[in-house]
Amino acid sequence: MTKQTTFSLTQAADLLHFSGGVQNFIFTLRTQRYLDKDLRPYQFCINAGWFVGDMHSLPDPRNFKRFTLIPSLTIRGLNYFDKKFNGNERIIPDLTDLNDLPY
Repeated sequence: MTKQTTFSLTQAADLLHFSGGVQNFIFTLRTQRYLDKDLRPYQFCINAGWFVGDMHSLPDPRNFKRFTLIPSLTIRGLNYFDKKFNGNERIIPDLTDLNDLPY
């Protein structure tokens, strides 16, 4: 059984029940200065342990010869944003079983 410790922005938006889905989640993270215009997390977010330092790449939907770098959230980041945006005091489990996720 594999345990998940990082989450894509899509997974995070779903787990946080973020209104407007992943697009609005990314927009909010950018406007509140957690991500820069290239979707890179600011260093203070990495230092706080909210985002993983390295990013994975996906093909750019507008130009398939380019790639877009996408950050991943840690469990700590997921809990931080849950408290910030939802006001929840609940703690998302430290190790979420992949079999329990809807993807």
